Amino acid sequence: MNLGHRKPSSGSVLFEEFRGRMPSHESIVAQEIERSVERLASGADEVRAKFSAIFSVAQSEALRAYALHQLVSGDRVLADCIVSKGRDNLFAELANFFTEVRRARKAFRIVAFEATAQSLFRRCGLPFEEFSTTDGIRSFVMPSMDDFNAFSGECIIFAASGAFNEFWAQFIVRETQNATIFLALPRNEVGLVQLERLQKLPINVLVTSSVKEDVDPHWCFPKLTTFEDFFEVNVSPVLKRWEKRRNQSRAKLSAA
Repeated sequence: MNLGHRKPSSGSVLFEEFRGRMPSHESIVAQEIERSVERLASGADEVRAKFSAIFSVAQSEALRAYALHQLVSGDRVLADCIVSKGRDNLFAELANFFTEVRRARKAFRIVAFEATAQSLFRRCGLPFEEFSTTDGIRSFVMPSMDDFNAFSGECIIFAASGAFNEFWAQFIVRETQNATIFLALPRNEVGLVQLERLQKLPINVLVTSSVKEDVDPHWCFPKLTTFEDFFEVNVSPVLKRWEKRRNQSRAKLSAA
């Protein structure tokens, strides 16, 4: 039996038709981020100060928009299916179809979380460059790769993941030397089991202010911080140091 050339199930065909009617995940998220930033912030300083609020609004609105697109696209596809196929084998087709729809919704949640975190981070007016993309997780280094190569201990690594990835965690710890690592995680990834695993790694966890308020204080996880505290406590103090070193480098180049 040649499984490599197996004909796709009717449910898969139905889902492909449904997916073809849906806008891309990225376009849905990008639109809601634009709306949320426009409504809640007027510049980089406000994005940093209201990061949790903007993040939460953009996330919930993206999920709402995705659900509405699913309803419209799903109704059209299912109506066409019933008209064209009648009721032959309908239950099996619909069972497969809704299984794939649930998987797509879960995938969208991950995309929405990561894309929102990365997009808002880019709007914070901070110096950064892309560090790496491993297992689909994009990470950034502040202030730059040149600084990282020369003074890794004074640099910050920022990344966002909709699901904790052990392979990525081990890779980033190994590759970033002694830089300080911050990983943004969604609410469903900030449980006792996940935090106990992260406790063993030199990784700080970033969450919205509402998520941190919900975390049981008895868990004693000091490496859990809000986005706002991250910018104020961890980033702001080193900005001047980064700029001073950059100015010194420029002066040396000019004098040479």
